[in-house]
Amino acid sequence: MIEKKAIQNELRHLITDVVRGVAVRTPKISDADTVEVINIKDINDGRIDTASLEKRVVTSAKSSNYEAIREGDIVIATRGPQFRVGVADKQAEGHLITSNLIALRLDQQKVLPGVLAAYLNSPDGQHNLTAISKGVTVPSIGQKELLGITVPLPPMEAQQHIKDYLQSTEDYLTTLRAEEETVKKIRDYAIFRSFEVKV
Repeated sequence: MIEKKAIQNELRHLITDVVRGVAVRTPKISDADTVEVINIKDINDGRIDTASLEKRVVTSAKSSNYEAIREGDIVIATRGPQFRVGVADKQAEGHLITSNLIALRLDQQKVLPGVLAAYLNSPDGQHNLTAISKGVTVPSIGQKELLGITVPLPPMEAQQHIKDYLQSTEDYLTTLRAEEETVKKIRDYAIFRSFEVKV
């Protein structure tokens, strides 16, 4: 039988490194040195949508020294009304993140990325993040405060079961999205044919 009792852990004890975001600006026509960066809008449903990335000019000093994220990092929005969290996959690896984000490199012997992201995106996780935020108009979270939060962590065997469940639900949602897109195309085609003028 799997022991499912969760143990409270400070986030700082579950990571091996922190990757900071870079300052960027919208490119001008004359700018040749642009890169695709990950911003808050690219984090959805615990994932990073690399199809929506936009090119920006990095303005941070010594920008070449900034580290790109790796597969398995969790990326957290540290500004905004909702502190979105996403897991970096193979497509996201190698990209820079903006200064509105922070990436945590996890000790995966202690915590699985998808499990931690799911908790932080849950109502309880968002409540904990909101509780340490500062500011009213645009709430923000500092690195020190973020690493100091406690998270309930099940044993690794239970985490693996949670990971499998999350993957099953994601596969199901992906199928639903594909079916929805197919239905929209059929609907649009039917409408088009209905208004088609026959000569």
